Amino acid sequence: MHEWTVSAHCARFFRALVRDSGGDSARFDELPGLSSEDLGDDLIRVPTASAVALWEQLVVAGSGPFVALRLTDAADIGTFGIWDYLSTCGPDLRTAFATAAEYLRVVGDADTRIEGIEDGSLYTLRQSVGVDVPDVAEAFDLMTLAVFLRRAGEATKTPLVPLKVTLAHRAPAGVRRHAEHFGTRNIEFEAAANSVTFRLDDVRRPLPGFQPGLDRFLRGCADQIMATSRATPTWQERFRAALDSAFRGDAVALDQVAARMHISGRSLQRRLSAQGTTWRGEVAAAREERALRLLRETDLPQQAIAARVGYTDARTLRRAMRRWRGETPEAQRAARPDPTGPGIAQPLLG
Repeated sequence: MHEWTVSAHCARFFRALVRDSGGDSARFDELPGLSSEDLGDDLIRVPTASAVALWEQLVVAGSGPFVALRLTDAADIGTFGIWDYLSTCGPDLRTAFATAAEYLRVVGDADTRIEGIEDGSLYTLRQSVGVDVPDVAEAFDLMTLAVFLRRAGEATKTPLVPLKVTLAHRAPAGVRRHAEHFGTRNIEFEAAANSVTFRLDDVRRPLPGFQPGLDRFLRGCADQIMATSRATPTWQERFRAALDSAFRGDAVALDQVAARMHISGRSLQRRLSAQGTTWRGEVAAAREERALRLLRETDLPQQAIAARVGYTDARTLRRAMRRWRGETPEAQRAARPDPTGPGIAQPLLG
């Protein structure tokens, strides 16, 4: 579920940044997971490819990958949902870092990994990121490290100055911005890995305001989010869900279904055509499927079933059934499984 996807919190933040940067925001509306409906659902997982498209726009609009440092300034705590609170909660910063690294997949792609390494008196956060678009990868790297550093300062309530930062990318024309943001001039470019190193004593200090048990509670909430999150529905899945709702609400009309999807009727027809189907064909298929399901799984009278699939009377339903299946509604109902047998479906209420 979490492979090659990011959280709705993450995608929503990137989407807002693109909009606020004055870029061509509307062109992203059709990308999977970036509709207002998807971004409004905190349990949706958005394809990483959609997030990368947003980041490409941000990098272009910001004149290079180090725009990520400026964007980190906009990532107030809470931007990334429960992960932000996990990353600032623990008896000490070392524990908070370990929890944040373990649960990074709650907000980001499962391919993005951070590990904490102790070496004598030093503690290093080392990062690996799965994005393979050069400028976008650099921006992701910078922002991931910068967000960890910002959350560390928010957890300790004092600036945490690293001893050293390493980045796998080439040095930009000027590194002043990097030095200002990370708080050190000791930045190594073209390194073997992206990392930030602290004094071990600094990350062992007790965090102010730590409440015992709160970290366990937040971990449980994060586990629940991960267990219940779901993939972004395809456009066709969203359309068929809207059509099914229209049948249930007795409002099977092109413009009404389009309104449920927040598009115009003409746009809906174009999208259906691009999918190799038509409004009339989809309605006919949905009507047949719904009528068969009601016949096989309920004891509703034929007149009631006819009404629920948009027909005026049972006679019209009978004609349609002969056209679809070459037999009567009674024959379809007689062929359903024995209600005393295992696995019989419950009567539909909708």
